[in-house]
Amino acid sequence: MRFLAMACTALCFATAASAEDWSGIYIGGHIGGAATSVDYNHVETNGIGGDEETREFFSTTSRDVTGGLQLGVQQQFGNVVAGVEVGYSFLDSEDAAVTDLDGFPRKRVTNIGGIWTVAGRLGYATGAWLGYAKAGYARASLGFDNILIADGEVLGASSKKVGGWLIGGGFEYALSPAFSIGTDYTYINLNAGNQQQFDGDGAVAAFNDKIDASVHQVTVRGNYRFNWGNEREHQSWK
Repeated sequence: MRFLAMACTALCFATAASAEDWSGIYIGGHIGGAATSVDYNHVETNGIGGDEETREFFSTTSRDVTGGLQLGVQQQFGNVVAGVEVGYSFLDSEDAAVTDLDGFPRKRVTNIGGIWTVAGRLGYATGAWLGYAKAGYARASLGFDNILIADGEVLGASSKKVGGWLIGGGFEYALSPAFSIGTDYTYINLNAGNQQQFDGDGAVAAFNDKIDASVHQVTVRGNYRFNWGNEREHQSWK
């Protein structure tokens, strides 16, 4: 009898886990790692907008812990699941490169801050599994400091919000009609372009950077799904 009761409980749980489709509004969290890379084509001019005097190329890279929240809505059509998701990832990515421009060693510090994303998702569901691809828009803060190593003088600094695009994908597994867990990969390319820098006194500095910034993000995630009025409730997975 005990074995029969345990089998019945397991069967009921399995049935519950396939009681609904993936349609509905969901909210959840994620945590994982982020690898950032920023490439600079650094130009110094003779005054603001003047002729080029010197140029150098350098890069900074960093690996950091990231985590955040996501909110989305999706609808299932047969086995196809389409939706939109908004997310925010906490990030404090900082790295420095040392260069020797004109014989004066300098420390180039890069910081990428929190990332906002909005993406369309298109996936395929089978049983309790959902695989999806996504593409959309990303926005993050990007800061840069150009520091003279000899005395710590800030020769130039800039900080602003920059936008870009993202692509990615992932898998989710339904533990119950409401809860799911999964993994997600996102590639973000930030269109930083040129940034005007300011010196340590707040005056405009004659520096210009053509910047290419990217982020690779891998996270595990969990979602709670609301599916009020779902007509397919208590039906089996297709």
